[in-house]
Amino acid sequence: MLTPYERRLLIELRDRFPLAARPYSVIARRMGSSEGKAIETARRLRWRGIIRSIGIVFAPHRLGCRSTLVAMRVPSRELRRIAGIVGGYPGVSHSY
Repeated sequence: MLTPYERRLLIELRDRFPLAARPYSVIARRMGSSEGKAIETARRLRWRGIIRSIGIVFAPHRLGCRSTLVAMRVPSRELRRIAGIVGGYPGVSHSY
């Protein structure tokens, strides 16, 4: 079960993550809290498996970029190793 603070923090992280040098400070200010509390709460939510990752999602075409979906056939015993190699290349956002 989530506390009201945790719910609000998740909404801030998902919908209003600021582009700032200290984003958790900005979020905490909006929530009437402290930067330390926001960071520690996010850590706990990650540890509990509620937050999987925090990262940017953008629409490549709106930035003039192109994206490509590529599939490979690999032996199942090699899947993790090859996914790790492919995922290590710059520009690859997903590899599984």
